[in-house]
Amino acid sequence: MINLKKLTILKEILIFISQKQKILVSEVLKKKKISKFTLLKYIKYMQTFMAIDIKIILNKIYVFPGPYFPLNQKVIMNKLNMKSLNFIKNIICYDCVSSTNKIIYKIMNMNKKKYGICISEMQTFGIGSRYKIWQSPFGYNIYISILWTFKYSMLSKISILNILVAIVSVKILQKYKVGKYIKIKWPNDIFYNDQKIGGILIERYFDKNKMIKCIIGIGINGYLSNFLKKKILQNSTSFFEETGKILDRNSFIADLINQLISDLGNFKYQELFFLLNEWKKFDFFYKKKIIFTSSHHTIEGIGMGIANNGLYLIKNSKNQIIKLFHYPGKTKIHLHTS
Repeated sequence: MINLKKLTILKEILIFISQKQKILVSEVLKKKKISKFTLLKYIKYMQTFMAIDIKIILNKIYVFPGPYFPLNQKVIMNKLNMKSLNFIKNIICYDCVSSTNKIIYKIMNMNKKKYGICISEMQTFGIGSRYKIWQSPFGYNIYISILWTFKYSMLSKISILNILVAIVSVKILQKYKVGKYIKIKWPNDIFYNDQKIGGILIERYFDKNKMIKCIIGIGINGYLSNFLKKKILQNSTSFFEETGKILDRNSFIADLINQLISDLGNFKYQELFFLLNEWKKFDFFYKKKIIFTSSHHTIEGIGMGIANNGLYLIKNSKNQIIKLFHYPGKTKIHLHTS
């Protein structure tokens, strides 16, 4: 069980230590009025449980990638525009949760809310593509879930909701100077230079009032230590690795919310043609040799983009266009390596 009181203490120590490029152990002991034994125990906890890239070398403490600035609900709310504030009255901000999607799910069921947002400094059981564990260390990264409610008449269009969310996420990353090599890997991964930098998980629920409640989870790697990257079972990168800068998470989250709420509000009227053309600009597989595998068969061919219903299109060796279904944990699509 997570000791939230202990996590708060560690957070305060991390804020103090990280503001300097390096800091003497003695300076921390004096400022925080703790013993060296306690400090070493705290640092060990930061390294293991929180996955903070923190080291002690010759009585000096180093925190990578640099200053840690906590998520701040008030700062984010102050950056939201009027349209966003019409839908979002509050942002729930945690230091640690099992999953932001799970928190939103509980709120959805308990309070019968139509809209809501949850962010967290870390997740202990974040879910990524194919329902694998999303490595979610403390600080520097973004874990956000948004609850959005649609009328039942929107059911057919919701099949392409991941396309809209992915395009918005990519454009916000570009605004923060992540370059032209950013791509979307169908159905829900964001890649930069052939390495994963973010991901999306959308869950749909139907209520008795004929409304569809969607929980939109978005994760962005702000910084990953080399130790953590070795644990991840695919090539991954981060905002810091690609830009050399620490991501301003509060501003990024506000920009993401403003753009998403604007586009979600207009989703009913969004031209499908426009969305599909936008997708092509970022399509990781478009015009490339790809392999699709499931428990039933393997298909090889050329990626041809997205169908109107959100399924991916592949042209096989007979020039037939086949629509690919995605079942989390049961299907896989990747580039042909030969």
